Amino acid sequence: LRCFIGILPSEEVREEVTRLCIGLPNVRWIVPENFHITLSFLGDLEDSSIPNLIEDLVQVPFSPFSLYLEGVGNFQT
Repeated sequence: LRCFIGILPSEEVREEVTRLCIGLPNVRWIVPENFHITLSFLGDLEDSSIPNLIEDLVQVPFSPFSLYLEGVGNFQT
């Protein structure tokens, strides 16, 4: 499995990003339900390692924080 650690934005944020992306040429967007902010790309992992990864991640302490969108971009292939 190709895995990453990410944040799922609120529905309000996903809707706003969708509005910002309208009209951008030559871009294939994912559906808003799949919008996310990648914190770390883990690469290909074995299925058997996923339960331990989830167990470790749910124990990571964090405090609420704010993010500000300053633009949109895309990956070039």
